[in-house]
Amino acid sequence: MCIKWFKKKTPAPIPTPPPAPSPDPQPAPAPVPAPAPVTIPFPEEALDPTQTAGMDIEVIRNSWLANYLVPADQWNYWRSAMDIAFSAELNNPAWTWQDSAGFHIRFNVGWANAGTLAYESAHIAWAALTDAQKTAYQQTFAQVVVTDPRFALLFQEKPHELVADEDTTGDLRIGGHAETYRCFGPDMPAELKQFYPKLF
Repeated sequence: MCIKWFKKKTPAPIPTPPPAPSPDPQPAPAPVPAPAPVTIPFPEEALDPTQTAGMDIEVIRNSWLANYLVPADQWNYWRSAMDIAFSAELNNPAWTWQDSAGFHIRFNVGWANAGTLAYESAHIAWAALTDAQKTAYQQTFAQVVVTDPRFALLFQEKPHELVADEDTTGDLRIGGHAETYRCFGPDMPAELKQFYPKLF
């Protein structure tokens, strides 16, 4: 008997589909700029234990007037409006009060610097506001403190400055008023500057 061997047929290869057309090139998206860091223009100066009561008060006053851009036509007022001296009895940086002779500022000598003087000078500006102006300040301050991220940074570090002062009626934020001037100076929101007479 004759056996025939049949060669197994190799299946035809499956054709490779043509490559899909390349999409039209698209421009790369513009990089998103990083948000500007939130900074305090005039951060609080540290205690300087090397300072002595022999330092010149006028050097401190002139530094404050110049760095905080106090209008030049108000410099004579601020040189005469307050009696400034050092006190060895203070535990806090400074103290301001008013009597029949005018305003007085006493410095703890280690805290005698332009920023502390700016803070105390804001108290004098506050005293010049009428009750209606103080109320208007309170309302305006309450708005900007939640819209300007710098305030969140500042009062996160100094929440005590938002507490009502015992010498005021209602929640009139004397501490916030002074801290705002000390830390922002001429860079504070424009709508607040009207509440700092003779400082802008």
